[in-house]
Amino acid sequence: MKDLELYLIPGRNIAKEFRDIYEKTYSMWKKVWIDTMTDEWSQKEGMIYSDEFTRQDEILTLFYKGDCVGCVFMKSADFHESCARDDSYFKVWNDLAIQKLIRKGKNILVCCNFTVAKQFRRTQDGIRWKDVLATMAVKRLEYSDFDAMTGTMRRSKGMHTTTLKVGAQMVQENVDYFICGINEPVDLVVFYRDSIQLNLSAEIEAMIDQTWQRVVALALPLYYQVERVEQGDNIIRMSG
Repeated sequence: MKDLELYLIPGRNIAKEFRDIYEKTYSMWKKVWIDTMTDEWSQKEGMIYSDEFTRQDEILTLFYKGDCVGCVFMKSADFHESCARDDSYFKVWNDLAIQKLIRKGKNILVCCNFTVAKQFRRTQDGIRWKDVLATMAVKRLEYSDFDAMTGTMRRSKGMHTTTLKVGAQMVQENVDYFICGINEPVDLVVFYRDSIQLNLSAEIEAMIDQTWQRVVALALPLYYQVERVEQGDNIIRMSG
């Protein structure tokens, strides 16, 4: 699908030529979560602070015909360092869950803020956009040296089943997670890089593979393992 574009961008200090991609991604993310706060969590005046966006190591953002479909935030966590365990992301991960997460290695890719624009939440032409976005995140893990990737998935949005479809393994089900005083139960899942198995149609997988081969990655701190790379001026392009 030629109209589908994938970018891996830093959370801050974006190159000028990609500022439009950055701004569209931020605007989409901000609107979705403000709407969630006001419509679902009964906050009269939803407020989203930009540092949740800018402090990320990397943001995976997907576009279709110039519109931002959705994005996923990513950052690294090295569990050789005690501060990784104390990161606020892991506040609902108990010690047993952490042990399951790091059982194949302590170099972890933290995946959070899975966000899909409202207009892309319905199936279109047989495409479930949240499945596509989730699979792109899994591909990001595959093209890295991380041992595993996390998921703290909202059950109310069916994200726990979406992630299992694209290769996640269950760590702990139905965990209480309080946001704005509202309990939003989540499932804790893990993706192990050495044992990812997708459960998508061959047509959708082919579309995702073709899009990934055109990904543009900008000056990112996270490490790549890619066989075919063209690099210059802080821009990495995966070639097909």
